[in-house]
Amino acid sequence: TDHTKPFWKMKRLSTAKEEVQEWIKVEEAYNIPSYKIKRIMDRHFGWQVRGGKTLSKIYYDAGEGSGRSFMFYASYKSNGDENEITYGHNIVREGFNNILEDGYPEVVVWNSCYHIINGIKKYIRKRPTSKADMAKAVGGTVIVEKYKDFNDAFRYACCANHSAYVKSVS
Repeated sequence: TDHTKPFWKMKRLSTAKEEVQEWIKVEEAYNIPSYKIKRIMDRHFGWQVRGGKTLSKIYYDAGEGSGRSFMFYASYKSNGDENEITYGHNIVREGFNNILEDGYPEVVVWNSCYHIINGIKKYIRKRPTSKADMAKAVGGTVIVEKYKDFNDAFRYACCANHSAYVKSVS
């Protein structure tokens, strides 16, 4: 909700319980019923064990007693030969290019989505700096980490609504 600076410049220390309370405030402010929420977490990061618990379990426990479910689903997996990120990029691209009967694309980013728009504009690959980097195929370099978080979340949401993803996790 803070549009005073880009998300990658925002730093704050909060507990899982405090973070969950912030999410609840946003959901209530926008009158989002809990049954309409599908919480998705990176399938790699969210299920690594730290201190005997996974991050998904830490947030689940932090939401206990809140009246809302903080159960997270793992993000998608690639269904074919392409890597996970390429697969996700293709799904997002498909959503932008798939025009529905009403004349609008399947995926629309409202101009009020400051952080998503800002993240998409900055979503770049690391520039090649060595001869080995120059020899890599186009798109073979690494995404710049600091700009990718909102883009990851956006990609997870697009893939979660994609029929191939729904079939693969059912």
